[in-house]
Amino acid sequence: MNVFLTVLNVLCVTLRLFLSLMEFAMFARAVLSFLPLEDDNPVLNLVYVVTEPVILPVRALLSVLGWDGDLPFDLAFSVTMLILMVVNVALPTVTV
Repeated sequence: MNVFLTVLNVLCVTLRLFLSLMEFAMFARAVLSFLPLEDDNPVLNLVYVVTEPVILPVRALLSVLGWDGDLPFDLAFSVTMLILMVVNVALPTVTV
């Protein structure tokens, strides 16, 4: 039983780390979107390459639902960020 809890703890910690890194990348994307950077900026490209695969399924779902209208902000980005934060908080804390 102790081995199971250890494995579960490692999985939760790894997933929390991944979610935290994705939240940081999403925050960086939000900040960089306000800066006058050129499209071929390597930092901007890296942030988009890391975050777009996470945002794309939410963007597709919102498109199917018809919620991809002309909004002054990226709704898919906001929903994805909210999902990342909720899942990160909802993960159990396993103590061994």
